[in-house]
Amino acid sequence: MWIRYHIKCHNCKKVTNLRLHLLSREKQDVKFNCPNSDCRTVLEAQLDIDYEKFQSYTMDIPDASFQGFHRNFLESLDFKVLRGEKTEGDFESGDFFLEYSDKLPVKKASTEPHNKFMATVRDPKNVIESGQRDNIRTLYDNNKWNELKDLVTAYQIFNKKNIETISNRLKKECVLLQEKEFDFQTDLGFVNAYFFILNHFLFPWIDYEKHSDFIQYLFDTLFKESAFKNPQLNDVADYYTDDSFLQNFNHECSSLINEFIDLRFDFVYTFQDVDFKEKNISTINFTKLKSFYTDCFEFLGRYSIIPIKFMNYVERGDITAMPAGIPRNVNNPDDFENLSNGSKMEIFNKYSTGEILEIFKNRFDSKLRNGINHFKAKLDSESQIISYYPITKRPNEEYQISYSEFLLKSLNIFESVLRVNQFIKMFYYYNRDRKSAHNNV
Repeated sequence: MWIRYHIKCHNCKKVTNLRLHLLSREKQDVKFNCPNSDCRTVLEAQLDIDYEKFQSYTMDIPDASFQGFHRNFLESLDFKVLRGEKTEGDFESGDFFLEYSDKLPVKKASTEPHNKFMATVRDPKNVIESGQRDNIRTLYDNNKWNELKDLVTAYQIFNKKNIETISNRLKKECVLLQEKEFDFQTDLGFVNAYFFILNHFLFPWIDYEKHSDFIQYLFDTLFKESAFKNPQLNDVADYYTDDSFLQNFNHECSSLINEFIDLRFDFVYTFQDVDFKEKNISTINFTKLKSFYTDCFEFLGRYSIIPIKFMNYVERGDITAMPAGIPRNVNNPDDFENLSNGSKMEIFNKYSTGEILEIFKNRFDSKLRNGINHFKAKLDSESQIISYYPITKRPNEEYQISYSEFLLKSLNIFESVLRVNQFIKMFYYYNRDRKSAHNNV
């Protein structure tokens, strides 16, 4: 939500019509220079919005809910002018027009009035859909997200008591979960509750349509009689749902999910269909985001043997049969697993199962990962361009990516982590259904 203030410069007395947008609930200084005299103006602002009211408003028709939500927003913003003077003014009055956001791309100062109908984020295509998504992404306050982190941590060690307690509490507190019935009589019931709540919180952030198509593809491929009778698939499903494997996998995956939860506001306006290449975005968490990308990269590299086995089964009917044209030292999935993560993309490119390859295409970027890990990735905050130098033998060979593209690549690779996690859920279902099919013979 945007709010306008009129700020008079303490030096030249020119008035700036400031359109302010805050997502962080931490108290922060809002600093900008007067477009006329270049004097520094300092504001102190803190957002303390009532997210329960926000939730009820966003469930209504946007036009009908706007006035009430806007009024609630005004009452929730603690705003002080530390240098400069707050003054009164009409909607379009002012000598200069300036936008400020802690997360959103903003336009430069101008003498032309702001677009009075739409905020900056609404400029790209798919206006209505994007607006709905960023409303949904900010639906829950930090307390509920922290409860989700507690649920993720409980699932990490499969603490059934805590999974049930937290799931039921979130079900009670979150309007859209209240119609869901959970069954905690079996291990699969705990898995179902966890994934249902996790998807409820995370789906607005990822390419959920493709993610849903991916899940459907797994169902269509795994859940049929020919698969149930395949001893290799049975062994794989047993192995990847065994505690000896899940102990490390769940720990690493859960850590990445909680890492994303802490960084989620950096992705509020990152969408597949919105291009911010020529607009400025807050870069305050660049260091943490670099670590997040490389953590996701290493996770995918370590556990990419799971989709590799699956693609071998789909394409050649044999989990151990690798594709033609790969290096001679890679004769089976175990050889593949022993490769360095940076060299695995060469193997992925030999497969043709597009639904699985999406996990890695344009996401599993070894050059970007190397540039970050070698401390050779630098961000120019003004141009919003990241330059990185990934090749040790050619230290001056430069690659570039815009900051907005980096955010999208980071969000996409996190969705890939969730897809690999989805394999484990599918194997739980697979074990249940193949045993049921066997009992019915």
